[in-house]
Amino acid sequence: MCLFASWFVVWFALDSDAAKPNIPEQELELTARRFVLQPFGEIPDALLKRHALILERRFSATVVIAESEPLPQSAVDGNRKQVDALKLLDYLFERRPVHTDFVVGVTLEDLYADGWDYLYGFAQVDGRVAVYSLSRFRETESNRRWGDAMLRRLDRVLVHEVGHIFDLPHCTHPHCVMNTVDREPALDQLSVFFCARCARRVKDLADRDEDPGLARADELYLRGSLERARFRYVVALLQRPTNPERLNRVGVSSAALGAPLLAEMAYRSSILIDPSYPLPYYNYGLLYAPFDAHRSVRLLQAGFERDHNRVEALGFLGRVYTDVFEDEARALRYFQLYVREGGQDPEVLMRYQRLVRPSLFEFEEGEVFVFIANQGDAALASRALVASVKRVIWEAELRSWTQRNGLSTLAEMQ
Repeated sequence: MCLFASWFVVWFALDSDAAKPNIPEQELELTARRFVLQPFGEIPDALLKRHALILERRFSATVVIAESEPLPQSAVDGNRKQVDALKLLDYLFERRPVHTDFVVGVTLEDLYADGWDYLYGFAQVDGRVAVYSLSRFRETESNRRWGDAMLRRLDRVLVHEVGHIFDLPHCTHPHCVMNTVDREPALDQLSVFFCARCARRVKDLADRDEDPGLARADELYLRGSLERARFRYVVALLQRPTNPERLNRVGVSSAALGAPLLAEMAYRSSILIDPSYPLPYYNYGLLYAPFDAHRSVRLLQAGFERDHNRVEALGFLGRVYTDVFEDEARALRYFQLYVREGGQDPEVLMRYQRLVRPSLFEFEEGEVFVFIANQGDAALASRALVASVKRVIWEAELRSWTQRNGLSTLAEMQ
């Protein structure tokens, strides 16, 4: 009887959470994923069940609630009386069971990371592990109770962090759960659902061809273990030798390890098997950038013509022409198209403004806001302020994004 009542309350709370404007209240139909919810400390059983149910419903997941563990001492900062979120992620990553897709840790203790005094949660984009904290959502500092309002905020934190491990960056939609906030009350303005764009991206990424070995290889690559990553990519390729995505991964890891001929063979094979797949064109183009700019540009353009995510591709090419070719005129054209077609990534917008109004960026950062405000450009002032406050987050996401698209290979070759 009590068990039934407990589950009924959870279902009612989820269904009664009103959707925000322009956010479709719908569950994602994804390829089944296996989650482990790992508590650290005495997490209330009812809360763990509530969040397991959210994962099941939002992400078509099978969820196992693991036995509670003490926090690893390597992650505890006694001086700050907080937990280093990045070290806790490393702990979860190293201990993730082989047949588990994702591990989500939950702790009662306060989290922090370099650049942040505190965090509600933390995840690496496409990193397979996430962690979130209950610390700042208690009714009072002296107890460990969570009222309905705080529980709904925690629901959003959970879905937000899991969105990151499904490869979602922060979103600019004002009500999307992937929007970023820095105060608990601001969470009330968010839906517990993804906006249409983020939902589509999660579905595309969740349904892509992967196996546990390939997913582990991606993690190793993003963490810089290039030799181990390439070995796993090659093993995965031997299982499906005509798979263009696996060939592309072999190419990226080979280029990063200083084997451009092997990388070229992999990219060309991927293109021959599936001429519509854009990533090998991009990576092949970057491979040739130091040696044959004309050929590199043709390959990048070929990738762009095949890329269905046109807005993101425009931002990517703008970065490439800025950072790789140092061709500001061409970069500006891509950034202008990015803005016209509704691109909203603040890092790209900042790069665009840097090209359009370079004199603004000759000042110290704090002076930029004053200068822009004096010019009466409130929108630009807002973007500049946001870019400054959140630079650390964007740089981390940009590094992850460029690594997956092969930009790191060029840095290695140069």
